[in-house]
Amino acid sequence: TLSGGEGRKWAEKFYNQRYKNLEDLKKRRVGKISAYEAWPLFEGIISLINTYKNQTEELYLIQLGSCSGADLHIIYDHFPSINCISTDINDEILEFQKEKYQSNFKYFKCYAEDIDKCLINFNLKNKKVILFSCGSLQYLNPYHLEVFFNKMQSINNIDLFICDTVGLDFIENTLTAKSEIRFDIVFNHKYKQYLTGNFEILKNKIIKPFEKDDLNNSNIAHTYLHIKYN
Repeated sequence: TLSGGEGRKWAEKFYNQRYKNLEDLKKRRVGKISAYEAWPLFEGIISLINTYKNQTEELYLIQLGSCSGADLHIIYDHFPSINCISTDINDEILEFQKEKYQSNFKYFKCYAEDIDKCLINFNLKNKKVILFSCGSLQYLNPYHLEVFFNKMQSINNIDLFICDTVGLDFIENTLTAKSEIRFDIVFNHKYKQYLTGNFEILKNKIIKPFEKDDLNNSNIAHTYLHIKYN
């Protein structure tokens, strides 16, 4: 679906629409709250990086499904000494980012369920890694999502941040399955139910950006998790 120029078109669309910096996140609105509140993983990641004070050059920040690269760049602008690795499934998307950002990003083409190949490629076995997905894991089908989390349990010393859109009726219903199709190739996932291995959930929150009387968006929520693998 992202070949023949579609990948570049997708990246360019989100580059033009996406938030450019922290101030932009705080100014823009998502329903009744700011974009900064609607996507709390930025605050979470920045707070974690701040705990390393003057040692940010020892950290590796990896984004799953980076698309336009804007999300990764927001954090890079705040911590220019951090090591950033941008991953996506499409060459056109990664080439677009290389043209747009004059930074020291490294790039790796892979699916989320192959994130172990990225870690091996950059020799990160004994490094401190922060891995995050902002709206990308919803495109994984349940099988590949399970493969992804099974691989995560064998990776030590890594923080995983997930912030994704989800149907509110699905996430609040305890009787629903772990995943269901929301529309087209997009899924609702209960990420917590996929977790296995030696981990600690540091954040697990549902954000409701829209009013109940918003007929178009009242069922849209954001799920936010910060998972520490030891």
